[in-house]
Amino acid sequence: MALYGNKKERFRRRGEVAIFASSLLLAFVIWVAHNLTQDYFSYRQYRITVVTSLPGFASQAESEDILIAGGDAKGFDIIGRRSGRARNAESVTIEVDPKYFTQDMYRSDLFTVKARDIQETLNQKVGTEFNITYVPDQKLSFVFDRQSNRKVPVVLSETRVLCRPQYMVVSDITIQPDSVLVYGNEDEIAHISAVHAYPLRLQNLSKRTKGELPLRGIPGMRIGSRTVSYEIEVERYVEQTVETDVVAVNVPAGKRLIVIPSRVKAVCRIPFRNEGSLTRDDIHFEVDYNEVVSSAGSQAVPVMRLSNGTVYACETYPKVVDCIIADY
Repeated sequence: MALYGNKKERFRRRGEVAIFASSLLLAFVIWVAHNLTQDYFSYRQYRITVVTSLPGFASQAESEDILIAGGDAKGFDIIGRRSGRARNAESVTIEVDPKYFTQDMYRSDLFTVKARDIQETLNQKVGTEFNITYVPDQKLSFVFDRQSNRKVPVVLSETRVLCRPQYMVVSDITIQPDSVLVYGNEDEIAHISAVHAYPLRLQNLSKRTKGELPLRGIPGMRIGSRTVSYEIEVERYVEQTVETDVVAVNVPAGKRLIVIPSRVKAVCRIPFRNEGSLTRDDIHFEVDYNEVVSSAGSQAVPVMRLSNGTVYACETYPKVVDCIIADY
């Protein structure tokens, strides 16, 4: 019985030792995990690539210098980066305002930027893992490739503007700027004739409308502006019908241009707030003899001539008139 009791006591003690060892191991794991989740100050190396818009130069360049920045990071991240390639400089691309660059007085394609001027932008890029709190009083050097430039018009390739009932667009859509600089290799930009804006689609307009429209990019090239401003004049109108004359003009001596019919019905859109109605004395239509001869046809579209008032748009009935050229 004594032998059985001693054996039981040894098992009990072994169990207690195992539990104690497991507790120590668990406590150590918890301690390590807790410490690895804390923030610690450390350093990292960065090779910076900047994207900017310096006139006459490429939009992107890589720094010739390594930036060593200090900041806070989690313990497990610091340990993980101590192994292998994580110790090498990390490549980071950021956008930098041209105002921060200083051009070298002896080498025109060499620019420098102070590390402290890009600290905030860099931190926004890498801040999810590493909070930069210190950068040295250092200047980073960048060599930008030279590029040619060419000024080309901006084209609204597609527009769909719809107004509320009894409202209409009363003038051409204006854009500003109406032309932009395109930067690139000289051979490539020679083939660029225009920059196209994204489609403009608006509806239910009832007043003057302004906005911005992005420009379509051109692969391998940089455009001096990313957007253009547009403005659309919209006015309310009423329709008025007037019967008025069709007059032949520029008829040479010895010739006659007979227009049939000599009067047309014109349905005109005029301003809603108009000072008086449109009369036949305010508007007439013309047919140019020279255009009839040059077109070698017997019909023409009458052209509106306005002597008083404002007309946004006008449509005649009939839309074309017959023309007969005769001698006196």
